[in-house]
Amino acid sequence: MKRINPINISIFLLISSSLILLVFFMKLSKFYILSDNDINLEITNGIGTFFGGIIGTLFSLIGSLLIYETIRVNRIDKTFDMYLNLFLRNIERIDNKIIVFNLNDKKGYDLIADMFVEVAIQNFDEHKKFDEKINYFISIKKELDDFSLDICLSSKLLKIITEKYKDDKERTEFFKNITNTTFEDFFVGFMNNFNLMYNFYFENKIKTPNDYPVDITKLAQIENNFKNILININVNPK
Repeated sequence: MKRINPINISIFLLISSSLILLVFFMKLSKFYILSDNDINLEITNGIGTFFGGIIGTLFSLIGSLLIYETIRVNRIDKTFDMYLNLFLRNIERIDNKIIVFNLNDKKGYDLIADMFVEVAIQNFDEHKKFDEKINYFISIKKELDDFSLDICLSSKLLKIITEKYKDDKERTEFFKNITNTTFEDFFVGFMNNFNLMYNFYFENKIKTPNDYPVDITKLAQIENNFKNILININVNPK
């Protein structure tokens, strides 16, 4: 059910009050002139009753609606600030996890860029090289497990927050820009290509297990974490 906007109601009431006043003064001017020296107290009291009982009530209602809308907007802004701070803390946490991620004297984005090359230049037809590549990632399985899980948990919170504001285009775009800045193209590319590599090897191992002897399922949790990260940051996993 669509929410009724108090601002629209207030504008409607204000216009209605103005029209009522206009009609009232037009009718009043036909038989009562305020500039006369003699004041008719009976008519004047009627005017006062009209303003106090009808116009005054309408303006009081308008004031109440505007106060309610002000309180509501302030509450929404405070809620958004809370979620924004949580969003930014998790973005910072992800960025720090990437920066401190290290293996064999390489770390951070340089390390991920190297691993991106590893999964990007693979030749699926050269089984021996392919097996070596899979075994390399199995050798760093623990590090990748921890790394991917940490980022997956934070990305889940990012998704929850962005979903809350999915109907607010401006704020959704704001969150998206921050996310895109954190998850650089080669990092997203690494996760996508890693999953492509995993799925290709897994599917072919089922068909011809002798040609694909490595136990690829050891990397299943990493593949699943990467897939969820891509979903959470609104990048369709391949």
